[in-house]
Amino acid sequence: MPRIVSIIPPESKGTATLSTGTKVLLDNGEYLQHVNKITLVAEPGQPWKAIIEVHPTNQEQIDALLTDLEVVKRNEAFNR
Repeated sequence: MPRIVSIIPPESKGTATLSTGTKVLLDNGEYLQHVNKITLVAEPGQPWKAIIEVHPTNQEQIDALLTDLEVVKRNEAFNR
């Protein structure tokens, strides 16, 4: 069962980063397909949560487990 490992926003072209083109990377190297919406939720004293709404056609069960959260600047994320 693949796990979600990263949410990758598209490169911004000097303006606000648009949501269109955001990718959800799975640990098997594939991307989650047919993602309709990603919502990040923050509650005081709790880790960030991602709610990902999909209509999958290429996946079976997917487990999402957030064990480590690393915050990087947008420019640094594209150089990884």
